[in-house]
Amino acid sequence: MKSIARSLTAMHSDSPEVISSRFIFASGRVAAAPNDAYLVDDIAIQARQAFSNITTTLAAAGAQLSHVEMVTLYIKDLSDLGAVDKIYCEQFGRHRAARSTVKVPNLPGGSRVEIEVLALLPL
Repeated sequence: MKSIARSLTAMHSDSPEVISSRFIFASGRVAAAPNDAYLVDDIAIQARQAFSNITTTLAAAGAQLSHVEMVTLYIKDLSDLGAVDKIYCEQFGRHRAARSTVKVPNLPGGSRVEIEVLALLPL
């Protein structure tokens, strides 16, 4: 197991991403910009930034969204799911990873959505 270079500042004491064999386990990413600034309270903007952060993490490991096998969405308000789904489909295109959605009472920094992924490195 090895941790890859931190592509974004970690908000917690856990590792932002770990590679084990060909698997990339990316810890949840919220809508923090690389300078740790949070964006406005707009779910679509937050979802786009969270996906941007995941994409950056995957790229640092040599992968991209098309290598994602499993996604977990943590969302504060299920009424935001439609807007998040729209961004999700834009980001993944025709690729469909397995996905779970979990409603949570709070997320770091007041974010409304957090995204974590499990990806498989290309051969």
